[in-house]
Amino acid sequence: RISLSGECYLDALDACYKNLRKKLNDRDVLAITDYNVFHTGGGYHIVRKAFERLVRNELPDSKGAERDMLVETKLHPSVTILKIVGPCHTVSSFLNTSAVVMNTMEKGLGKVICVFTYGSGCASSMYQMRIDDLAYFDSMEVWKLKFYRNALKCEPEMSFIHNFYVQTWMKFTYRPIGRKTFRIPVSKYEDDVYYLMEIDGFGRRF
Repeated sequence: RISLSGECYLDALDACYKNLRKKLNDRDVLAITDYNVFHTGGGYHIVRKAFERLVRNELPDSKGAERDMLVETKLHPSVTILKIVGPCHTVSSFLNTSAVVMNTMEKGLGKVICVFTYGSGCASSMYQMRIDDLAYFDSMEVWKLKFYRNALKCEPEMSFIHNFYVQTWMKFTYRPIGRKTFRIPVSKYEDDVYYLMEIDGFGRRF
């Protein structure tokens, strides 16, 4: 059974698909798309439902094996990172687009991606893009190696900090003191990592 939020997601998908198809002079979107990317606020299951909904719209007589093949070729290249790190909400459409590039690299040049973005249904959109050049990305194999290497590298003081933050979960009007308490030097901070400095009385994070 699909939740109410899931129904809103799929309703927005239907509306955006209808608008994009109109702009494409009623051409089948899947037929002219190599890869599909979806907003992933709720995990892989809703993404697969959304993709299979598009397939049934264009190929109502398709069999299960045919749909599975389309999932494998058109959807799975975009969900590799999603399956590892989980839903990323706001950045998910862009992260999943990056996953396509990282999975295909040079083979993806000239390919067309259909992207569905979703903002609680109020600011949803669907558009196509073509890969004309490669930005600086590691291939998926290299990224996975770096990711798991960093995941395994956990110094003892980091475990203490994690436990400290668990104890302060959902606190408002709060300034984290874990880094100061455990005397973690700035040199230990990782690049490209967000460090929480303050939570105000409204739960806003800075």
